[in-house]
Amino acid sequence: MPLVTEALLNLLHKQVEDHGTVVWFDPQRWYLDLARTLEPDVVAGAAIHSYDPEQGFVWLRRQLESAWGERTDPPRLLIYVPLGQAEAHQALVEFEVAGVVIRPGQQPPEQNTALAAVARRALGAVFPPAALEEIVAQVEAGQLSLAELDELAEKGAEAQTGAMAVIFGSG
Repeated sequence: MPLVTEALLNLLHKQVEDHGTVVWFDPQRWYLDLARTLEPDVVAGAAIHSYDPEQGFVWLRRQLESAWGERTDPPRLLIYVPLGQAEAHQALVEFEVAGVVIRPGQQPPEQNTALAAVARRALGAVFPPAALEEIVAQVEAGQLSLAELDELAEKGAEAQTGAMAVIFGSG
């Protein structure tokens, strides 16, 4: 699995494990394509629901309320919203309070889904600090997507493996 995507999926899995219900705001839509392809087994068995602007929040709430039922503990839900939290106008506040919100800039760092933050966590073991900072700066400038970061990670890992083979003569 691509390294940066894997880091994000691990973050999602951990938050579902820890909190049950996760409301995931993605105002820059960095993860829209990934969110469309997520399967429950990747996110700790959570039922996955996404906000669709054509259907609106009333439709989404109806889907979520049927999943919530008469429960008092948060069910395993991953609610993807490709908007900023303020743009939701508290339409999902009950789910946010009962579970956890993850979004760009959120604290603690395990709930920060900014693409630059996810890239920094994932690529720290692949690239030297100066190269990592350059990559993070490019992400922050909007020059690299999740797919491009995954490709960079793969090339960086291959380069490290190749260098180790040359150094130790095993290749």
